[in-house]
Amino acid sequence: MTAEADDDAALIRSCLDGQGSAWRRLVRRYQSLVFAVARRARLDEHAAGDVLQTVFMRLYENLPRIRQPERLQGCRHPEAIAQ
Repeated sequence: MTAEADDDAALIRSCLDGQGSAWRRLVRRYQSLVFAVARRARLDEHAAGDVLQTVFMRLYENLPRIRQPERLQGCRHPEAIAQ
């Protein structure tokens, strides 16, 4: 497991414990990546922003259901493209 995966798992646990700063760190860590994937899917800037918001909203809503938080990094790509 990579240090980033360990950190993602720790951040998710912190989010579940109610630490808003952990959520902000997760968003900052991956927002550029999710936005770039949406843009590569030929979405305009506005639509890519909508995808970004939707992906993170769904992630936040589903935090309690994440069974393997260390695998979070690989989970966002398909969802961003599918939007």
